[in-house]
Amino acid sequence: MRSRHYDDWTIESWRIDPRLRPLDLDTVETDQNPPLWKDLTLASVVAVALWLVAAMILT
Repeated sequence: MRSRHYDDWTIESWRIDPRLRPLDLDTVETDQNPPLWKDLTLASVVAVALWLVAAMILT
């Protein structure tokens, strides 16, 4: 069984030796957010549907 070096897990070592990964700016991300108009349209449709259901229940 291998013993762990708990000194590597201390906060002081994180502050002294930050482990930052280099940024890959050349890669193009395909996971983008949908356009805002799609979000607003969906929210409007859901709001109107809820109002219609509430109107049917309360009348």
